[in-house]
Amino acid sequence: MLGTVENHGTIAPGESPGTLTIQGDLVQAADGKLVIEIGGTTPGTLYDVLNITGKLTLGGTLEIDLLNGFIPGPNDVFNFLTFGSFDGSFANIISPQSLHLNFGPNGITAASAVPLPTAVWLLGSALGGLGFYRRRV
Repeated sequence: MLGTVENHGTIAPGESPGTLTIQGDLVQAADGKLVIEIGGTTPGTLYDVLNITGKLTLGGTLEIDLLNGFIPGPNDVFNFLTFGSFDGSFANIISPQSLHLNFGPNGITAASAVPLPTAVWLLGSALGGLGFYRRRV
């Protein structure tokens, strides 16, 4: 697609999953929905990718769907949305609890959330390290 695209319906990149590139800007209107499907770790083949060369104006709903029983692994990262710049925010985000969204200056990724036991272990290790450091000083 070329130019400025204003979404008042549903954008679902590719052919479940696939890649869509917009050569220009995308305005995600309040009544618009962006649906991203994730069924594996290969971009454009097993998960959707939306590339916008210009500015993305966020609004409406982002929905992330896991396909065919796919469960993301502990180190999986899905770079599903790239853009030149962005403004605004999604009004609604529908996403599995197993994924955490990261908003960067030129893209949005979904990553596997750190399981609670691992997070507790990491926190304990960090606090233990600080205690050891404090005693040595």
